[in-house]
Amino acid sequence: MSKGKKIYSEVYKMLTILGDEYIRSTPTEILNFIADNRDKEYDPNIIINEDLENQGLSKEAIAIIAMLKLDYWTANNPAEHNELLKLLNDNESSYLETLNASANIREFMKILKNKTEGSC
Repeated sequence: MSKGKKIYSEVYKMLTILGDEYIRSTPTEILNFIADNRDKEYDPNIIINEDLENQGLSKEAIAIIAMLKLDYWTANNPAEHNELLKLLNDNESSYLETLNASANIREFMKILKNKTEGSC
């Protein structure tokens, strides 16, 4: 099974668990794309009362679900929409800071290596 099919299977399963209200508020083209591109033989094991991050879903499936929530499921609730947008922006900022710190450490190590090699 391809990674893409697995991802869409996970998103599809979450949609079926979330139910009609979420399905109705998601554009038909998106629903059809997810349904058409999933692996119909793969049925992800999702425990209803368990947190999303403990389900073993792929990061990509969680990202798609977050996008659906932001773009469609919170459209009629500005407070929830803004709260989710702030959370996603904070996560993005934290991720970028981590990347920047990693890049700085790599650059520092490279400079240190060059200086060490040059002093020998």
